[in-house]
Amino acid sequence: MNIFDRIISGLYPVLPNGTEIVPVVQSGKFVAMPFGFVGGNNARKTADQAVSATSALTADSDLFFNIKANEEWICSWSINAGDNIGTNGLNIGVSVSGVSSMAFNVAINPDVTTAGNKNYQTTTASGTKLVFNPVDLSGVAKCGIYACGWFIGGTTDNVVRLKWSPTSVGGTPVIFRKGSFMTAIRMA
Repeated sequence: MNIFDRIISGLYPVLPNGTEIVPVVQSGKFVAMPFGFVGGNNARKTADQAVSATSALTADSDLFFNIKANEEWICSWSINAGDNIGTNGLNIGVSVSGVSSMAFNVAINPDVTTAGNKNYQTTTASGTKLVFNPVDLSGVAKCGIYACGWFIGGTTDNVVRLKWSPTSVGGTPVIFRKGSFMTAIRMA
């Protein structure tokens, strides 16, 4: 049965590998998601956000999603970060109270590569700062930050929120640029 016959007969289209595509309503529009995904949430930064050095991670104003009790989610973040990351360093993490299980990974793709730079870290604890000190990012001005996470909600509803700040006090703030985005997919 070809794709048009499947749609006319009320069946969902199938990818060449056999995965069935299920329509999902998101922000008032239909989007196609492989079968097995229960729902999703996309967000993008609508303006640059600058954060000056602070001892605490600062909540990102746009890149977060709600998680209900016992739900399982995966999420990826793609961040365009700029202005003196190598001078100020970067603290980054994700917070969600009461999560029963989680994993969070961050990789930095710098505009220059210097021997000895540290560009990947991971944690399984909510609120943990992954610290990329200026020495870890020597010579880097701007970079792409790619993060991904897996989360299982605890017994109450909550919010999974990306948080970040510079590691050094003073100097130029770290900026996450307009157009940076996240895609969160509810698995169960």
